[in-house]
Amino acid sequence: MGDFQAALEDGKVAETLDPSWPKPHFRQGIALRALKRFDMAISAFAYGQSLDPNNPSWQQEIEETERQKEARKAARERKR
Repeated sequence: MGDFQAALEDGKVAETLDPSWPKPHFRQGIALRALKRFDMAISAFAYGQSLDPNNPSWQQEIEETERQKEARKAARERKR
């Protein structure tokens, strides 16, 4: 398993170096999703999508994150 917190920090640093580059937002989104910070991950992917609107991967990542968010919510509700 990766060190997703470090990956998130790396993505933030890369973003400061070139705010117009979409890839740091992708990396941040992946790291945030792995850390179960789903809303923040969706925001990162959406911002990346605004920088790179012709890339369909952004929407796929948003949808995958939404699926994981809903699955986690359902699992928590079953435990009640």
